[in-house]
Amino acid sequence: MFVDSLVLMLESGGVSLEDIRELKYEEGLMKLLGETKIPSPDALGGWLERRGKDSTGLCGLDKVREQINHRSLG
Repeated sequence: MFVDSLVLMLESGGVSLEDIRELKYEEGLMKLLGETKIPSPDALGGWLERRGKDSTGLCGLDKVREQINHRSLG
């Protein structure tokens, strides 16, 4: 949920965590992707902070982005 939402936010032009709120207004896209929950900016920020402390970080984010693109463009 966090990674999908983060990648969607970034690909739609989001530049701050607050921009995650805009995804809930994209009802058609969310329905197409089968997404029902969008994390709050605070929850996403906390998740990112925890990932930063992890030794692996977000090294696989490109692979996740590719998977989301593949899924959404079918």
